[in-house]
Amino acid sequence: MHRKHQHSQHPATLQEWVPDGRRLVAIDLENLVGGSYASTDLVRAGVDEVRALVGMNSHDVWVWACGPTLFKSAMSVLDTRVSVRPGLDGADELLCEELDPGVVPGRFTSVVLGSGDGRAFVAPVRHLAAAGVPTDLIGRARSTSPDLRAASRSFTPLSLSRPTNFAVAA
Repeated sequence: MHRKHQHSQHPATLQEWVPDGRRLVAIDLENLVGGSYASTDLVRAGVDEVRALVGMNSHDVWVWACGPTLFKSAMSVLDTRVSVRPGLDGADELLCEELDPGVVPGRFTSVVLGSGDGRAFVAPVRHLAAAGVPTDLIGRARSTSPDLRAASRSFTPLSLSRPTNFAVAA
């Protein structure tokens, strides 16, 4: 992950049973692949890139979220639980519940957020930082909110790109 300025915060005190370095990895799959109608190949490429950027740690807790339209593609690619909720902001709502600043501090040393949606995530990221839990952000370079980048400890852009127009099969 690309590092930037460190926020002035005190690290959260971990509960005794929590291994040092444990992260909550919260991924808004629709946001990262550019929408609900992404192909299974694009979902696979996005999942592979996120896993490569974040790295796999046996102590981490991963939460993948999407809406019902992308769910079938997500389940064909992921070998883990995928949380699904209908509605325009369904995945955002699920992940905001996971980023609860009353629960995350003490259980995780940091958060990795895969999204670019500042409207949904700036406030939770700021609350977590104030509680001593920094957030490292992964997102699409051209569509990640500047406010969300500023609230995060670091930002890593995905190289994944979604076509801007769709070819019609003849």
